[in-house]
Amino acid sequence: MAWHLESRLAGYQNSVEITDEIILMAGILVQGPIAMVLLSHVLTRIWLPRATFIAVPIPAAGMMLAPPADMNTVLHLVIERIAMLVLLLVAWHWPANAPMPARP
Repeated sequence: MAWHLESRLAGYQNSVEITDEIILMAGILVQGPIAMVLLSHVLTRIWLPRATFIAVPIPAAGMMLAPPADMNTVLHLVIERIAMLVLLLVAWHWPANAPMPARP
């Protein structure tokens, strides 16, 4: 456990140097899912699939900028990619005239 903390404090994670650019890119990629939660409450049903088709590929491409080094991270990457594919399929197959679920 101590080596993990030391590597984080030294600015390395899985033998990859954590630079300011990487932190900025991670911050930008995190904003996509946060924005989609807000947009799902603001946009009408017609515009939600279009926003999904724009918002899903951006973090998917960001995940491939730094390919994983160990099998544990590969497993998480595969699960995230499958979840994003499911989001795209739901957005593609949900008819535009279908009612929105009730919101509290």
